[in-house]
Amino acid sequence: MNKKLLIYACTFVLFIWFINAIAHFLYWYSAMRWFDIPMHILGGMFLALLAGALFFNSLISLSRLQIIVTTLLFVLVVGLGWEAFEYVVQAFIKDSSQVVNIPDSIKDILMDIVGGVIASLFVLRSIKRYNKAHES
Repeated sequence: MNKKLLIYACTFVLFIWFINAIAHFLYWYSAMRWFDIPMHILGGMFLALLAGALFFNSLISLSRLQIIVTTLLFVLVVGLGWEAFEYVVQAFIKDSSQVVNIPDSIKDILMDIVGGVIASLFVLRSIKRYNKAHES
């Protein structure tokens, strides 16, 4: 595990939580229908940073492409899990008259991946610096 990346991820999730709290308080999600797009991008960035921190020791020996693919697979799996959770909440807890919006779920997952790509570049840079500092 990489403590520096973990600190970045934790700081990032606190920032997301703060923005989300303000957004709910000010009804930004309903007033600005597009507001979930940057939130999913930020969420994808957080997940990629978290993956980089948690799997750092395994990632340092991989190629750049393998690092990006591994990080993005983590983002994708968690994003799909989140969308499944939203489906369960909409189908069983909320008013059952709401219909699941598949195109919106696909957009959300794509935005998660966009954020994941952005943060994967940061993870790559961190791994490159680590490998350069620990060359034999």
